[in-house]
Amino acid sequence: RFRLPLPCTYRRRSLLTMLFGVFVGFIAGTLALASARLGERTVKPRSYSVQLYSSFPAFAPYVRAGLGTPQQELALLVDTGSPLLWARSETESACWEAAYSPSASSSAEPLGHSAEFGYGSGVVRGPEYMDNVAFLPNAQGTALAVGRLEVLAARADQGLRCQAGLLGMDMASTSAKHIFEALGVDHILSILLDPVPYLPRGSLLEAGVMTLGGVDRAAYSGGLACVSMLPLENRVNASATDVNPQGVALNNTAWWQLELVGVRVGSVEFGPGQGIVDTGTSEMIVSPAVMAHFKPLLSGLSCLDVAAISSLPPVIFTLVGGLEVSVDPQQYLRPALEQAPTKDCLVMSSLPDAPSDDFFVLGDPFFWKYYVAFDYGNQQVGFGLKAGEQGMPLPQTCGFARAT
Repeated sequence: RFRLPLPCTYRRRSLLTMLFGVFVGFIAGTLALASARLGERTVKPRSYSVQLYSSFPAFAPYVRAGLGTPQQELALLVDTGSPLLWARSETESACWEAAYSPSASSSAEPLGHSAEFGYGSGVVRGPEYMDNVAFLPNAQGTALAVGRLEVLAARADQGLRCQAGLLGMDMASTSAKHIFEALGVDHILSILLDPVPYLPRGSLLEAGVMTLGGVDRAAYSGGLACVSMLPLENRVNASATDVNPQGVALNNTAWWQLELVGVRVGSVEFGPGQGIVDTGTSEMIVSPAVMAHFKPLLSGLSCLDVAAISSLPPVIFTLVGGLEVSVDPQQYLRPALEQAPTKDCLVMSSLPDAPSDDFFVLGDPFFWKYYVAFDYGNQQVGFGLKAGEQGMPLPQTCGFARAT
């Protein structure tokens, strides 16, 4: 019943063993903590936010970018209806100096070929280069490097209003995949775009955020509803005989193009059609029939009469699955400002050279009401009612935007 005292040597060994274990545990814990802190510093974000800018009355979103080494700063129009990244490389008559000079960039690598792209209102053409590209911060901070991208050095920029450059982000974008892979994020582009007030000389103002790799759940209320894009073989596109004002054939590209099960203005039905979701179009583009319906409604309307504008009917689009999105008069008519040079406040029209008579473009005014996510991997677009906007919140059907 009595325990004999342990020999002194055994007790000393036990004490040394205990102290050694404490020491090893302390070292292991310190290394684990250091490793965790190092991991915190090296783990990449799941998404990146980039400041967007816009101007009156163009309304399209822009990013401030740096091309080449050293960086040549310019504003790139973010265009989900175009595949190419291009920058004006020569000074055009009546335009300011060239935005991008490959010869001034030590990182510019000529690719040995040229390209041409015909837009509805203009054309760009010139040699292509591979060069470093970064998005610039809006305040103190560091530039977001997005890798080496193909850049068309536009030596001809006709009909595009001295545009400095354009970042094409359609479904066939030559830049999108490389940007997402350089950042190590999911292949998702989300746009939060706000309208901007009139300023002389088309000054760029902060107008929202572009998210690369995910969505900002605080930017919309309700859910984010996803709609699959039409297969290429089921799309209506420009014909081989369609040319722009410069006589250049219109390029058919992989637009974010969807089926419209129905279109109505108020309670008046206009039947099915197709449409594209396009940040590069400053207006809502509707069918000739819809514009004809609006003509008497807009006759004699004063752009300064906010009450009269508010009484006009919405344009409602029914998508596959019964999902409905709409633009209200607050989007397709912007109340005019006394200091603005024009009293024309309508930001909706029809196109005489549209691919069909039932073709629509959900342009920039659509983005004033809806938060939009472009999912390249699944070829779908997600719509969410912007936070603070009036309207019916949409259901949550996008898998990538579910709460975690």
